[in-house]
Amino acid sequence: MRLRHGLLGLLVLLALGSRVAAAIIFPNAEQDGYSYAEIIAGLTAHLEAVRFQITDLYGFWLPGFQFAAAVVNLGVDSPIVAGKIINALCGAGCVVLVFDITQSVTRSVIFGLIAFAAMLLNPLHLLYSAACMTDVPHAFIVLMSLWFALRQRWTAAAALAAIAGTIRVESWALLCLLPGLEFVDRRRIPWLRVCILLVPPAAWLLTSYLATGHPLSYFQERARYHAEYIRFHPDRIGFNWPTVLGDVEAWLLGANGLVTAGTLIAAVLLWKLVRARGLGVNKVVVVVTYWLAMLALLAVAYVSKAQPVLLPRYGLVFLAVGLPAFAWTLQRCVTRLEPKPVRIILVVGLLAAFAAELYAQLPTISNVQDDYRAHKKIALVLANALQDQQGVRCFSDDAAIRFMSGLPVTRFVRSPAIPDADAENGDRFLRYLRANKVGWLVFFPTEDSLPMKFFPEMAGVPPPRTPQFEFVDYASSAYGPDVWLYRIK
Repeated sequence: MRLRHGLLGLLVLLALGSRVAAAIIFPNAEQDGYSYAEIIAGLTAHLEAVRFQITDLYGFWLPGFQFAAAVVNLGVDSPIVAGKIINALCGAGCVVLVFDITQSVTRSVIFGLIAFAAMLLNPLHLLYSAACMTDVPHAFIVLMSLWFALRQRWTAAAALAAIAGTIRVESWALLCLLPGLEFVDRRRIPWLRVCILLVPPAAWLLTSYLATGHPLSYFQERARYHAEYIRFHPDRIGFNWPTVLGDVEAWLLGANGLVTAGTLIAAVLLWKLVRARGLGVNKVVVVVTYWLAMLALLAVAYVSKAQPVLLPRYGLVFLAVGLPAFAWTLQRCVTRLEPKPVRIILVVGLLAAFAAELYAQLPTISNVQDDYRAHKKIALVLANALQDQQGVRCFSDDAAIRFMSGLPVTRFVRSPAIPDADAENGDRFLRYLRANKVGWLVFFPTEDSLPMKFFPEMAGVPPPRTPQFEFVDYASSAYGPDVWLYRIK
């Protein structure tokens, strides 16, 4: 027991040290990370002023992570740092839980350590454990729910699945799965657990109703945005085969192709065992059904265009949940293959393939760093200009620029803030900006940005000469859209 506790303590130190170091070294990833930071700052202000209301949680994303980070931010006074603290702790927790769950499933410390190393050294998991985003905290809560489900502690598993359901929609797949697993295990309908699992969606519908007057407004807003996204990316109209393959490849970059294959093989093997022996709810079954349930929900969302694009970070929760099933499949192969040289060749080949997959993730880190430098460049130019122009504001749909500039939120105007009457055409849009003392414009070519809709030619390199705008600066990014800074004449 002392040896086990010592090993576990060492693994915790390795996991926590790696994730804290990543949080210090790596910049915040993606635009969404800065949008989350803005939401966290707003919630913190409401909490500090003791005027927080339930409707403050309503927005484009589920609010669990942002609210938790706002509470942490009361003590650290930096939304990005608050988000990074939560992600670093949850990232370390993911790595340790993967070890413990794998050891429980395989009954082998060796295979537990293999899964631990695969998670510890994963570049994408390191990167997003250093971000102010929802993917890693969501994966951690899902793993905690899985950890309790493996021990048949269904109430705790349901409570944690409910918490995960306040962070990302993927875990809503557990609403039906967990009661089903408990019913198969105990032959009775678990009404208490059903009620616990229904709390997050019911509470979110109520929040939507209180904030907008319509309980389904959250889904309507997301549907509107996704329709705008598809119009902006016409290759996503219908199902363009190269685009679909690109999405699957991107998802597999995060989920890991070998882990995905191993989990699917585990599902096939378990299905055969269930048909042959009537296998009940054992640990491997629970792991695989968690993975399959979330995959089924993601697949339905993708096919129905409710989720029109797949990103590598969407695969991180599948990597975490799938590693124990992959280890179980590998264990069965290694223990049953004869002779010994065949086992050695298999293990060496898998290690080489795994290393190749991890190596393929490294460019994402350098691309994120390049994207950070590009936005930081424009943000510094803008901040220096506006410091000398009190009362002048800037239009920016780029959340990273808004946050990195360090300027108050009142110094910025965004597309959603433009009245409908002034968003009908470019002339009215410009008249609104000038009337509201907006003298600068960050041109960020995204699907829901009004400047991109009215003045797409401004995305040119070199930038065009126009009577309405004066070009100031430009920064290219290897990870996202390039950024232009203009002065409004």
